[in-house]
Amino acid sequence: MDRLLIDSSAFVPAADAMHPLHQRARAGFLKLSVAPIEAIATDHVFGESFTVIRRRLGNRAARDFLRQCERSERAGALRMECVTRWDVDRARVVVFRVRSKKFSFVDALNIVVAERLGIRAIFGFDRRLFDPFDITRWI
Repeated sequence: MDRLLIDSSAFVPAADAMHPLHQRARAGFLKLSVAPIEAIATDHVFGESFTVIRRRLGNRAARDFLRQCERSERAGALRMECVTRWDVDRARVVVFRVRSKKFSFVDALNIVVAERLGIRAIFGFDRRLFDPFDITRWI
């Protein structure tokens, strides 16, 4: 079974009906729900997504996001991967290697975790962040 890393740049638009990428994000999650793919998101992506959704849409929307993630995890449709100390140390190296001002520490953790797990595709919309690495966008 193929594996796919999910970025907050997919979770956030899916939760925000007014976001310009909302329809594409929802379509991606619908496609993912019927595909033979193991969907994985790091604990940091869950936290980042919750925080952004709470800031933009309020506590109720953020809690709804967490409930949906929990249901997906219980159903086996989503797995949370906790970052390790090794991931954090490697992410520091990645941060200093990438010069983009928009590249966050969570982005670096995604790259490192994808490499550690042998994941070659990511579901997210921040193309400029992942193009320099050997990771393709899934949608």
